[in-house]
Amino acid sequence: MMSEQGRGVVYLLVGERHAVHLAASLASLREHYAGPVAIITDRYAGYHWGLHVFGHAETGPLQVLPANLDASQGKLLKTLMPGLTPFDSTIYLDADTLVVGSIDELWPREGEWVLTQFSDWLLSRNRMRRRVAEWRDIEPRRVSFLLDDDDPASWPVLNTAVMAWQGDGGWLAREWLATAMKRPQDSRGTATDEMAIQLVLPEIKDRKCRVLDRRFNASCVFDCEGSRAGEPEDVRIIHYHGFKGFKRLSGQKTFLPFYESLLAQDRYGIRAMPIPAKMVSRLPSEAVERFRAYWTWC
Repeated sequence: MMSEQGRGVVYLLVGERHAVHLAASLASLREHYAGPVAIITDRYAGYHWGLHVFGHAETGPLQVLPANLDASQGKLLKTLMPGLTPFDSTIYLDADTLVVGSIDELWPREGEWVLTQFSDWLLSRNRMRRRVAEWRDIEPRRVSFLLDDDDPASWPVLNTAVMAWQGDGGWLAREWLATAMKRPQDSRGTATDEMAIQLVLPEIKDRKCRVLDRRFNASCVFDCEGSRAGEPEDVRIIHYHGFKGFKRLSGQKTFLPFYESLLAQDRYGIRAMPIPAKMVSRLPSEAVERFRAYWTWC
């Protein structure tokens, strides 16, 4: 699908579950970026809500592009984005992000990839070493290279919620997809796309690749105010890990005030976008009472 359309930001929306996140993320993006945006969707519910957002768009170029995607592709969906972007230079954002500062540093240069570190996590973290080890039966050479490194703290833990590339992504896009396809479904719930790009990382360090720090992928759980000491300064993008902006106190502090401001204005038709009942039950009762004055979906 890629064509020479300059540079732009891409989102992915499959189904309706994260439509509310998409609207919030897009509204936050427009506070810092006025250029082209594409929403790549499935041909059913995702496309419906993509058109809903398009119909309420008030600023900046926006297009909705239905593709042959469905939820069963799960953790592989993001690995398909380099082949689906309509832009020659792409920034990809997960729907569950808020842009709170300039994204200029994300734009790739001269054929490079730009990846982002999750919080301040390094591969010396035991949880991540266990996740990498689970791939030993499929990628023994790559796993051994990472886990047997004399300095595992030299490897950042990658997160694919925020990334950027030029063209169709070249070698890295192809190798990322090929690696992820070796384990398309993971019963443990491990993020296949993230583990695949983590395994490929050592092979791209000498290629055109930048890894940006947690300012561009700040965790609402590990980096936001009140959740830990030493939160990063000059945060540009906050990542909410699904619905943790609704159900975790650290996420609520930053997400809910912005969400409420969008409800008051009905930005991108957000009042009509449903929230799963179990997430509503996790909201503070006083917030639910205020939000009900706006919600049209319940």
